[in-house]
Amino acid sequence: MVKLLGVMVGTTASSWSGAPWFGLRKRLSAANPHVSQHPALAEAFNRALKEMGIDWATVASVRARPNPTDESDPSYTIALQIDGERPVHKAIETKWSAG
Repeated sequence: MVKLLGVMVGTTASSWSGAPWFGLRKRLSAANPHVSQHPALAEAFNRALKEMGIDWATVASVRARPNPTDESDPSYTIALQIDGERPVHKAIETKWSAG
C-alpha cells in the first residue's frame, strides 16, 4: 500500500486522463512545507483510494517534515490505517526533478 501511495505521489494528474484523481504530484509539491498537518492531502489520497475500490485502507494524516538542508524539499509522513487498526506511520519519498 505504501508503494502505491508513492506511485501516486510521483504521478501527475494529467498522466492518466481517465483517472486524474490518481496523480497527486502537483498537489504535494504545492503544499506549504512550513505547515505540519495537511488534511486536504489526506482527503485527496482517500478519494483516490475510494475511486480504486480500496475501502479497507485510509490515510489518517499527512505531515510535512522540514528538510534542514533544503527548505524547498520537505519529506512527508503518512499515517496509514488498515481495516480500522491503529495507524502506521510511513515516510513517502517525494524526490522528483523540477520540470
